[in-house]
Amino acid sequence: MDLTVVSERSEVDVERRRAAQEIERAEDQIEGALRELVANILRIMRGAGKGYEVGNHLGRAYEAMLEYERLTGHGMWKASVPHRLSIRQSLDTSAADYFVTHEEEDMISGAMQIVASRLLGQRTQESAGDREMHIASNDRCDALKRFQRRA
Repeated sequence: MDLTVVSERSEVDVERRRAAQEIERAEDQIEGALRELVANILRIMRGAGKGYEVGNHLGRAYEAMLEYERLTGHGMWKASVPHRLSIRQSLDTSAADYFVTHEEEDMISGAMQIVASRLLGQRTQESAGDREMHIASNDRCDALKRFQRRA
């Protein structure tokens, strides 16, 4: 007796799904490799980190990008990389500590702007990062005071 497998999905649908999964895996590999690279570089700048690993991180990121390009026929979209490397957490706007978390992330963002600007000798951008960090710090203090008054 022969058994026949019946599926509502056509071979084309199955192949599309498989291809989409491969692309998603490639995107995840790029994200992971870039995150490892950036995190290690930041740690190196602080006096820690593993300088000898930078080449390996770069190699993994490059290989993942080549695989993505092989699968899609093009490089990663401009919008995709910043989204995948964002340090912004998903914020629950109904939470009482929303402003604290939001301002904390703005302080980190300002500090990162300072670091990037110092690396490139960009004083104007460094000042903008400094301003962003201090405004966020003041806003955080204000938010904490408001929160304490309500409690």
